[in-house]
Amino acid sequence: MRLTVLAALLLAATAASLRAAGPPSVAGTLPEDFIPELRPILAAAVNRAPIAISASIDIAQSEALLYGAESSLWPNIGGSASYAGNKESVSGGGLGSTSKGLFYSGNINQPLFQWGAFKWQADIGKLALKVSQKNFAEAYRQLANTIRGQYLNLIIQRLNLRNAQFKLRLAQESAAVADETRKAGAISDAQYSDYQMLVQDNQLFADRAQEDYRYSKLVFMRLAGLDELPDDRIPLSVPEPKFDEALADAVLRYFVSEGIQSTFQYEVYQMQIKTNDLNYRIARTRLLPKFSASAGYSLSNNSTASPGSVTQTAITSINYGVTGSWTFFDGFATRSAKLSALASKRTNERLERNYVNNTIDSASNLRTLLGFAARARGLAETRGNLVKAALDKTEGDLKLGLASRASLEAVTLNYYVAELARANARVAFFTNWSGFVSLTDVDPALANVPSRYVR
Repeated sequence: MRLTVLAALLLAATAASLRAAGPPSVAGTLPEDFIPELRPILAAAVNRAPIAISASIDIAQSEALLYGAESSLWPNIGGSASYAGNKESVSGGGLGSTSKGLFYSGNINQPLFQWGAFKWQADIGKLALKVSQKNFAEAYRQLANTIRGQYLNLIIQRLNLRNAQFKLRLAQESAAVADETRKAGAISDAQYSDYQMLVQDNQLFADRAQEDYRYSKLVFMRLAGLDELPDDRIPLSVPEPKFDEALADAVLRYFVSEGIQSTFQYEVYQMQIKTNDLNYRIARTRLLPKFSASAGYSLSNNSTASPGSVTQTAITSINYGVTGSWTFFDGFATRSAKLSALASKRTNERLERNYVNNTIDSASNLRTLLGFAARARGLAETRGNLVKAALDKTEGDLKLGLASRASLEAVTLNYYVAELARANARVAFFTNWSGFVSLTDVDPALANVPSRYVR
Protein backbone atom coordinates (compact mmCIF):
# COMPACT_ATOMS: atom_id res chain seq x y z
CA MET A 1 0.00 0.00 0.00
CA ARG A 2 2.86 2.39 0.87
CA LEU A 3 4.53 1.63 -2.46
CA THR A 4 1.30 2.30 -4.37
CA VAL A 5 0.77 5.62 -2.62
CA LEU A 6 4.42 6.56 -3.19
CA ALA A 7 4.16 5.73 -6.90
CA ALA A 8 1.02 7.82 -7.23
CA LEU A 9 2.73 10.75 -5.52
CA LEU A 10 5.75 10.44 -7.80
CA LEU A 11 3.54 10.37 -10.91
CA ALA A 12 1.61 13.41 -9.66
CA ALA A 13 4.87 15.25 -8.96
CA THR A 14 6.20 14.35 -12.42
CA ALA A 15 3.03 15.56 -14.11
CA ALA A 16 3.11 18.79 -12.11
CA SER A 17 6.74 19.42 -13.06
CA LEU A 18 5.97 18.77 -16.73
CA ARG A 19 3.11 21.24 -16.64
CA ALA A 20 5.34 23.83 -15.02
CA ALA A 21 8.18 23.31 -17.49
CA GLY A 22 5.95 23.17 -20.57
CA PRO A 23 6.65 21.09 -23.69
CA PRO A 24 10.30 20.25 -24.48
CA SER A 25 11.93 22.39 -27.16
CA VAL A 26 12.88 20.63 -30.40
CA ALA A 27 14.27 23.74 -32.08
CA GLY A 28 17.32 23.02 -34.20
CA THR A 29 16.49 19.37 -34.88
CA LEU A 30 14.16 19.51 -37.90
CA PRO A 31 15.04 19.45 -41.64
CA GLU A 32 14.49 23.20 -42.08
CA ASP A 33 17.08 23.82 -39.37
CA PHE A 34 19.69 22.04 -41.51
CA ILE A 35 18.43 23.05 -44.96
CA PRO A 36 17.78 26.85 -45.03
CA GLU A 37 15.97 26.67 -48.38
CA LEU A 38 13.11 24.73 -46.78
CA ARG A 39 12.16 27.27 -44.10
CA PRO A 40 10.71 30.00 -46.39
CA ILE A 41 8.74 27.34 -48.27
CA LEU A 42 7.07 26.26 -45.02
CA ALA A 43 6.35 29.88 -44.08
CA ALA A 44 4.80 30.72 -47.46
CA ALA A 45 2.64 27.58 -47.54
CA VAL A 46 0.41 28.88 -44.75
CA ASN A 47 -1.00 31.44 -47.20
CA ARG A 48 -0.32 29.95 -50.64
CA ALA A 49 -0.85 26.22 -50.41
CA PRO A 50 -4.19 25.05 -51.88
CA ILE A 51 -5.00 23.13 -48.68
CA ALA A 52 -4.43 26.25 -46.59
CA ILE A 53 -6.52 28.37 -48.96
CA SER A 54 -9.44 25.91 -48.72
CA ALA A 55 -9.19 25.94 -44.93
CA SER A 56 -9.20 29.76 -44.98
CA ILE A 57 -12.39 29.72 -47.03
CA ASP A 58 -13.99 27.45 -44.42
CA ILE A 59 -13.07 29.99 -41.74
CA ALA A 60 -14.64 32.80 -43.77
CA GLN A 61 -17.84 30.76 -44.17
CA SER A 62 -17.94 30.11 -40.42
CA GLU A 63 -17.50 33.82 -39.73
CA ALA A 64 -20.44 34.57 -42.05
CA LEU A 65 -22.61 31.94 -40.36
CA LEU A 66 -21.75 33.41 -36.96
CA TYR A 67 -23.50 36.65 -37.95
CA GLY A 68 -26.63 34.63 -38.68
CA ALA A 69 -26.35 32.75 -35.39
CA GLU A 70 -26.06 36.00 -33.42
CA SER A 71 -28.80 37.84 -35.34
CA SER A 72 -31.57 36.56 -33.03
CA LEU A 73 -29.97 38.41 -30.11
CA TRP A 74 -30.41 41.76 -31.83
CA PRO A 75 -33.67 43.67 -32.37
CA ASN A 76 -35.39 43.51 -35.74
CA ILE A 77 -35.99 47.06 -36.95
CA GLY A 78 -37.92 47.96 -40.08
CA GLY A 79 -40.02 50.63 -41.72
CA SER A 80 -41.99 51.54 -44.81
CA ALA A 81 -43.18 54.65 -46.60
CA SER A 82 -45.56 55.31 -49.49
CA TYR A 83 -47.12 58.21 -51.34
CA ALA A 84 -50.26 57.80 -53.46
CA GLY A 85 -52.62 60.04 -55.40
CA ASN A 86 -56.12 59.49 -56.81
CA LYS A 87 -58.27 61.56 -59.19
CA GLU A 88 -61.94 60.87 -59.87
CA SER A 89 -64.23 62.38 -62.48
CA VAL A 90 -67.94 61.92 -63.12
CA SER A 91 -69.28 61.58 -66.68
CA GLY A 92 -72.00 63.90 -67.86
CA GLY A 93 -70.47 66.99 -66.31
CA GLY A 94 -70.62 65.81 -62.69
CA LEU A 95 -68.20 67.07 -60.09
CA GLY A 96 -64.99 65.10 -59.51
CA SER A 97 -62.50 64.90 -56.65
CA THR A 98 -58.78 64.57 -56.07
CA SER A 99 -57.03 62.86 -53.15
CA LYS A 100 -53.42 62.27 -52.23
CA GLY A 101 -51.64 61.11 -49.14
CA LEU A 102 -48.35 60.14 -47.49
CA PHE A 103 -47.99 57.07 -45.28
CA TYR A 104 -44.94 55.87 -43.34
CA SER A 105 -44.38 53.54 -40.44
CA GLY A 106 -41.58 52.04 -38.32
CA ASN A 107 -41.50 49.00 -36.08
CA ILE A 108 -39.11 47.14 -33.79
CA ASN A 109 -39.27 43.60 -32.45
CA GLN A 110 -37.06 42.16 -29.73
CA PRO A 111 -37.12 38.70 -28.12
CA LEU A 112 -37.40 39.17 -24.35
CA PHE A 113 -37.10 35.75 -22.81
CA GLN A 114 -36.28 32.56 -24.69
CA TRP A 115 -34.75 30.54 -21.83
CA GLY A 116 -31.26 31.20 -23.21
CA ALA A 117 -31.95 29.43 -26.53
CA PHE A 118 -30.82 32.34 -28.72
CA LYS A 119 -27.66 32.92 -26.69
CA TRP A 120 -26.79 29.23 -26.88
CA GLN A 121 -27.36 29.33 -30.63
CA ALA A 122 -24.87 32.19 -30.85
CA ASP A 123 -22.42 30.19 -28.70
CA ILE A 124 -22.73 27.31 -31.16
CA GLY A 125 -21.80 29.70 -33.96
CA LYS A 126 -18.73 30.82 -32.02
CA LEU A 127 -17.71 27.22 -31.42
CA ALA A 128 -18.15 26.45 -35.13
CA LEU A 129 -15.78 29.32 -35.94
CA LYS A 130 -13.21 28.02 -33.45
CA VAL A 131 -13.53 24.52 -34.91
CA SER A 132 -12.80 25.83 -38.41
CA GLN A 133 -9.76 27.69 -37.04
CA LYS A 134 -8.49 24.56 -35.31
CA ASN A 135 -9.09 22.61 -38.51
CA PHE A 136 -6.95 25.16 -40.34
CA ALA A 137 -4.13 24.69 -37.82
CA GLU A 138 -4.46 20.90 -38.03
CA ALA A 139 -4.42 21.03 -41.84
CA TYR A 140 -1.26 23.11 -41.78
CA ARG A 141 0.38 20.80 -39.23
CA GLN A 142 -0.11 17.87 -41.58
CA LEU A 143 0.81 19.99 -44.61
CA ALA A 144 4.12 21.11 -43.04
CA ASN A 145 5.07 17.52 -42.34
CA THR A 146 4.16 16.49 -45.89
CA ILE A 147 6.18 19.37 -47.35
CA ARG A 148 9.24 18.26 -45.38
CA GLY A 149 8.90 14.70 -46.61
CA GLN A 150 8.40 15.62 -50.26
CA TYR A 151 11.23 18.15 -50.20
CA LEU A 152 13.62 15.53 -48.82
CA ASN A 153 12.36 13.14 -51.48
CA LEU A 154 13.28 15.74 -54.14
CA ILE A 155 16.86 15.62 -52.86
CA ILE A 156 16.82 11.83 -53.23
CA GLN A 157 15.38 12.16 -56.74
CA ARG A 158 18.10 14.61 -57.69
CA LEU A 159 20.82 12.33 -56.30
CA ASN A 160 19.30 9.43 -58.20
CA LEU A 161 19.34 11.51 -61.38
CA ARG A 162 23.01 12.42 -60.83
CA ASN A 163 23.94 8.77 -60.38
CA ALA A 164 21.98 7.75 -63.47
CA GLN A 165 23.66 10.40 -65.58
CA PHE A 166 27.08 9.40 -64.24
CA LYS A 167 26.45 5.74 -65.10
CA LEU A 168 25.31 6.82 -68.56
CA ARG A 169 28.51 8.78 -69.09
CA LEU A 170 30.61 5.79 -68.04
CA ALA A 171 28.67 3.53 -70.41
CA GLN A 172 29.13 6.02 -73.26
CA GLU A 173 32.87 6.23 -72.60
CA SER A 174 33.14 2.42 -72.53
CA ALA A 175 31.20 2.21 -75.78
CA ALA A 176 33.51 4.77 -77.40
CA VAL A 177 36.57 2.74 -76.36
CA ALA A 178 34.91 -0.45 -77.59
CA ASP A 179 34.16 1.21 -80.93
CA GLU A 180 37.84 2.03 -81.41
CA THR A 181 38.72 -1.52 -80.42
CA ARG A 182 36.20 -2.89 -82.91
CA LYS A 183 37.60 -0.74 -85.67
CA ALA A 184 41.04 -2.14 -84.84
CA GLY A 185 39.60 -5.65 -85.19
CA ALA A 186 40.14 -6.59 -81.54
CA ILE A 187 36.44 -7.31 -80.86
CA SER A 188 33.55 -8.38 -83.05
CA ASP A 189 30.44 -6.45 -83.97
CA ALA A 190 28.41 -8.75 -81.70
CA GLN A 191 30.62 -7.90 -78.74
CA TYR A 192 30.36 -4.20 -79.55
CA SER A 193 26.57 -4.45 -79.63
CA ASP A 194 26.65 -5.37 -75.91
CA TYR A 195 28.23 -1.99 -75.18
CA GLN A 196 25.61 -0.26 -77.28
CA MET A 197 22.81 -2.04 -75.42
CA LEU A 198 24.37 -1.00 -72.11
CA VAL A 199 24.34 2.63 -73.27
CA GLN A 200 20.67 2.34 -74.26
CA ASP A 201 19.77 0.74 -70.91
CA ASN A 202 21.48 3.51 -68.98
CA GLN A 203 19.94 6.15 -71.24
CA LEU A 204 16.51 4.77 -70.45
CA PHE A 205 17.29 4.73 -66.73
CA ALA A 206 18.55 8.33 -66.87
CA ASP A 207 15.49 9.50 -68.82
CA ARG A 208 13.18 7.88 -66.28
CA ALA A 209 15.11 9.47 -63.42
CA GLN A 210 14.83 12.84 -65.15
CA GLU A 211 11.06 12.50 -65.56
CA ASP A 212 10.61 11.27 -61.98
CA TYR A 213 12.48 14.30 -60.70
CA ARG A 214 10.57 16.72 -62.94
CA TYR A 215 7.18 15.33 -61.98
CA SER A 216 8.03 15.12 -58.27
CA LYS A 217 9.10 18.75 -58.31
CA LEU A 218 5.86 19.74 -60.06
CA VAL A 219 3.78 17.89 -57.45
CA PHE A 220 5.75 19.54 -54.66
CA MET A 221 5.25 23.01 -56.15
CA ARG A 222 1.49 22.44 -56.38
CA LEU A 223 1.42 21.16 -52.80
CA ALA A 224 3.35 24.13 -51.35
CA GLY A 225 1.76 26.76 -53.62
CA LEU A 226 5.03 27.69 -55.35
CA ASP A 227 5.21 29.38 -58.75
CA GLU A 228 8.80 28.28 -59.31
CA LEU A 229 11.46 26.14 -57.68
CA PRO A 230 14.94 26.45 -59.21
CA ASP A 231 17.20 23.42 -58.94
CA ASP A 232 19.72 25.39 -56.90
CA ARG A 233 17.15 25.51 -54.07
CA ILE A 234 17.29 21.71 -53.89
CA PRO A 235 20.67 20.59 -52.51
CA LEU A 236 22.53 17.51 -53.70
CA SER A 237 23.01 16.17 -50.20
CA VAL A 238 21.03 15.52 -47.02
CA PRO A 239 22.70 17.00 -43.93
CA GLU A 240 23.52 14.64 -41.10
CA PRO A 241 20.77 14.91 -38.46
CA LYS A 242 21.25 14.96 -34.72
CA PHE A 243 19.44 12.50 -32.46
CA ASP A 244 18.95 13.02 -28.75
CA GLU A 245 17.24 10.00 -27.21
CA ALA A 246 16.65 11.86 -23.95
CA LEU A 247 14.83 14.63 -25.83
CA ALA A 248 12.67 12.12 -27.71
CA ASP A 249 11.73 10.40 -24.45
CA ALA A 250 10.93 13.75 -22.81
CA VAL A 251 8.66 14.71 -25.71
CA LEU A 252 6.81 11.41 -25.47
CA ARG A 253 6.40 11.67 -21.69
CA TYR A 254 5.02 15.18 -21.94
CA PHE A 255 2.65 14.24 -24.73
CA VAL A 256 1.23 11.21 -22.91
CA SER A 257 0.83 13.02 -19.60
CA GLU A 258 -0.60 16.31 -20.82
CA GLY A 259 0.33 17.33 -24.34
CA ILE A 260 -2.37 15.36 -26.13
CA GLN A 261 -5.01 17.58 -24.55
CA SER A 262 -3.59 20.57 -26.42
CA THR A 263 -3.67 18.94 -29.86
CA PHE A 264 -6.00 20.54 -32.38
CA GLN A 265 -8.07 17.42 -32.96
CA TYR A 266 -8.61 16.87 -29.23
CA GLU A 267 -9.79 20.47 -28.87
CA VAL A 268 -12.13 20.01 -31.83
CA TYR A 269 -13.73 16.99 -30.15
CA GLN A 270 -14.11 19.01 -26.94
CA MET A 271 -15.85 21.83 -28.79
CA GLN A 272 -18.11 19.39 -30.63
CA ILE A 273 -19.14 17.90 -27.28
CA LYS A 274 -19.92 21.41 -26.00
CA THR A 275 -21.98 22.00 -29.13
CA ASN A 276 -23.96 18.82 -28.43
CA ASP A 277 -24.62 20.04 -24.87
CA LEU A 278 -25.87 23.38 -26.19
CA ASN A 279 -28.10 21.67 -28.75
CA TYR A 280 -29.60 19.60 -25.94
CA ARG A 281 -30.27 22.73 -23.87
CA ILE A 282 -31.89 24.43 -26.85
CA ALA A 283 -34.08 21.39 -27.49
CA ARG A 284 -35.29 21.48 -23.87
CA THR A 285 -36.69 25.00 -24.38
CA ARG A 286 -38.92 24.07 -27.31
CA LEU A 287 -41.96 23.26 -25.12
CA LEU A 288 -41.47 26.21 -22.74
CA PRO A 289 -43.28 29.58 -22.97
CA LYS A 290 -41.43 32.32 -24.81
CA PHE A 291 -41.90 36.08 -24.79
CA SER A 292 -41.05 38.92 -27.12
CA ALA A 293 -41.74 42.65 -27.30
CA SER A 294 -42.70 44.86 -30.21
CA ALA A 295 -43.37 48.54 -30.84
CA GLY A 296 -44.49 50.53 -33.85
CA TYR A 297 -45.24 54.01 -35.08
CA SER A 298 -47.17 55.06 -38.19
CA LEU A 299 -48.48 58.27 -39.77
CA SER A 300 -51.12 58.58 -42.48
CA ASN A 301 -51.61 62.06 -43.98
CA ASN A 302 -54.43 62.29 -46.58
CA SER A 303 -55.71 65.32 -48.51
CA THR A 304 -59.02 65.23 -50.45
CA ALA A 305 -60.13 68.03 -52.72
CA SER A 306 -63.58 68.37 -54.32
CA PRO A 307 -65.47 71.35 -55.76
CA GLY A 308 -66.29 73.55 -52.83
CA SER A 309 -64.25 71.77 -50.13
CA VAL A 310 -60.77 70.54 -49.18
CA THR A 311 -60.30 67.99 -46.44
CA GLN A 312 -56.98 67.05 -44.83
CA THR A 313 -56.71 64.19 -42.34
CA ALA A 314 -53.62 63.06 -40.39
CA ILE A 315 -53.74 59.87 -38.36
CA THR A 316 -50.89 58.94 -36.05
CA SER A 317 -50.71 55.44 -34.61
CA ILE A 318 -48.41 54.17 -31.84
CA ASN A 319 -48.49 50.55 -30.75
CA TYR A 320 -46.48 48.44 -28.37
CA GLY A 321 -46.92 45.17 -26.59
CA VAL A 322 -45.52 41.98 -25.20
CA THR A 323 -46.35 38.67 -26.85
CA GLY A 324 -46.13 35.25 -25.29
CA SER A 325 -46.28 31.92 -27.08
CA TRP A 326 -46.32 28.39 -25.73
CA THR A 327 -46.17 25.16 -27.66
CA PHE A 328 -47.69 22.38 -25.55
CA PHE A 329 -47.18 19.44 -27.91
CA ASP A 330 -45.11 19.16 -31.08
CA GLY A 331 -45.57 15.51 -31.96
CA PHE A 332 -42.48 14.39 -29.99
CA ALA A 333 -40.21 16.57 -32.14
CA THR A 334 -38.62 17.96 -28.98
CA ARG A 335 -37.93 14.49 -27.68
CA SER A 336 -36.32 13.58 -30.99
CA ALA A 337 -34.07 16.66 -30.88
CA LYS A 338 -32.98 15.91 -27.30
CA LEU A 339 -32.22 12.26 -28.04
CA SER A 340 -30.31 13.23 -31.19
CA ALA A 341 -28.16 15.72 -29.25
CA LEU A 342 -27.38 13.15 -26.55
CA ALA A 343 -26.51 10.50 -29.15
CA SER A 344 -24.20 12.92 -30.97
CA LYS A 345 -22.51 13.75 -27.68
CA ARG A 346 -21.89 10.07 -26.92
CA THR A 347 -20.50 9.59 -30.43
CA ASN A 348 -18.04 12.48 -30.04
CA GLU A 349 -17.02 11.29 -26.59
CA ARG A 350 -16.27 7.86 -28.04
CA LEU A 351 -14.35 9.42 -30.94
CA GLU A 352 -12.36 11.50 -28.46
CA ARG A 353 -11.40 8.46 -26.40
CA ASN A 354 -10.44 6.51 -29.53
CA TYR A 355 -8.39 9.45 -30.75
CA VAL A 356 -6.50 9.69 -27.45
CA ASN A 357 -5.76 5.96 -27.33
CA ASN A 358 -4.80 5.65 -31.00
CA THR A 359 -2.68 8.80 -31.00
CA ILE A 360 -0.75 7.78 -27.89
CA ASP A 361 -0.17 4.35 -29.45
CA SER A 362 1.01 6.00 -32.68
CA ALA A 363 3.37 8.31 -30.79
CA SER A 364 4.86 5.38 -28.88
CA ASN A 365 5.26 3.44 -32.11
CA LEU A 366 6.94 6.38 -33.83
CA ARG A 367 9.33 6.67 -30.90
CA THR A 368 10.31 3.02 -31.39
CA LEU A 369 10.65 3.42 -35.17
CA LEU A 370 12.77 6.50 -34.53
CA GLY A 371 15.27 4.33 -32.68
CA PHE A 372 15.35 1.87 -35.58
CA ALA A 373 15.87 4.72 -38.06
CA ALA A 374 18.74 6.05 -35.95
CA ARG A 375 20.40 2.63 -35.92
CA ALA A 376 19.94 2.20 -39.66
CA ARG A 377 21.39 5.64 -40.25
CA GLY A 378 24.44 4.74 -38.15
CA LEU A 379 25.09 1.70 -40.31
CA ALA A 380 24.70 3.73 -43.50
CA GLU A 381 27.07 6.38 -42.14
CA THR A 382 29.71 3.73 -41.42
CA ARG A 383 29.40 2.21 -44.90
CA GLY A 384 29.52 5.64 -46.49
CA ASN A 385 32.65 6.57 -44.57
CA LEU A 386 34.36 3.35 -45.67
CA VAL A 387 33.57 3.99 -49.33
CA LYS A 388 34.67 7.62 -48.97
CA ALA A 389 38.00 6.41 -47.55
CA ALA A 390 38.39 4.08 -50.54
CA LEU A 391 37.65 6.98 -52.90
CA ASP A 392 40.21 9.20 -51.20
CA LYS A 393 42.82 6.44 -51.42
CA THR A 394 42.13 5.84 -55.12
CA GLU A 395 42.42 9.58 -55.84
CA GLY A 396 45.77 9.59 -54.05
CA ASP A 397 46.94 6.52 -55.96
CA LEU A 398 45.94 8.19 -59.22
CA LYS A 399 48.12 11.19 -58.44
CA LEU A 400 51.01 8.79 -57.69
CA GLY A 401 50.38 6.84 -60.86
CA LEU A 402 49.32 3.72 -58.96
CA ALA A 403 45.71 3.72 -60.21
CA SER A 404 43.99 4.29 -63.54
CA ARG A 405 41.25 6.74 -64.43
CA ALA A 406 38.90 3.80 -65.01
CA SER A 407 39.46 2.45 -61.50
CA LEU A 408 38.79 5.92 -60.06
CA GLU A 409 35.53 6.17 -61.97
CA ALA A 410 34.46 2.73 -60.74
CA VAL A 411 35.18 3.71 -57.12
CA THR A 412 33.42 7.05 -57.68
CA LEU A 413 30.33 5.18 -58.86
CA ASN A 414 30.44 3.05 -55.72
CA TYR A 415 30.77 6.23 -53.67
CA TYR A 416 27.73 7.77 -55.38
CA VAL A 417 25.71 4.62 -54.66
CA ALA A 418 26.81 4.69 -51.01
CA GLU A 419 25.98 8.40 -50.76
CA LEU A 420 22.49 7.70 -52.09
CA ALA A 421 22.05 4.97 -49.47
CA ARG A 422 23.34 7.34 -46.79
CA ALA A 423 20.95 10.06 -47.95
CA ASN A 424 18.03 7.62 -47.89
CA ALA A 425 18.90 6.65 -44.32
CA ARG A 426 19.09 10.29 -43.26
CA VAL A 427 15.78 11.05 -44.98
CA ALA A 428 14.19 8.07 -43.22
CA PHE A 429 15.39 9.42 -39.88
CA PHE A 430 14.24 12.99 -40.62
CA THR A 431 10.86 11.64 -41.76
CA ASN A 432 10.38 9.65 -38.56
CA TRP A 433 11.55 12.51 -36.36
CA SER A 434 9.41 15.11 -38.14
CA GLY A 435 6.37 12.85 -37.92
CA PHE A 436 7.02 12.26 -34.23
CA VAL A 437 7.45 15.98 -33.50
CA SER A 438 4.36 16.87 -35.51
CA LEU A 439 2.14 14.21 -33.93
CA THR A 440 3.18 15.17 -30.40
CA ASP A 441 2.20 18.81 -31.06
CA VAL A 442 5.61 20.40 -30.43
CA ASP A 443 6.32 21.34 -34.06
CA PRO A 444 7.97 24.80 -34.28
CA ALA A 445 6.45 25.26 -37.76
CA LEU A 446 3.10 25.93 -36.07
CA ALA A 447 4.46 29.41 -35.31
CA ASN A 448 3.57 30.19 -38.95
CA VAL A 449 -0.12 29.76 -38.14
CA PRO A 450 -1.97 32.85 -36.82
CA SER A 451 -1.86 32.74 -33.02
CA ARG A 452 -5.63 33.07 -32.65
CA TYR A 453 -6.04 29.76 -34.49
CA VAL A 454 -3.60 27.95 -32.19
CA ARG A 455 -4.80 29.26 -28.84
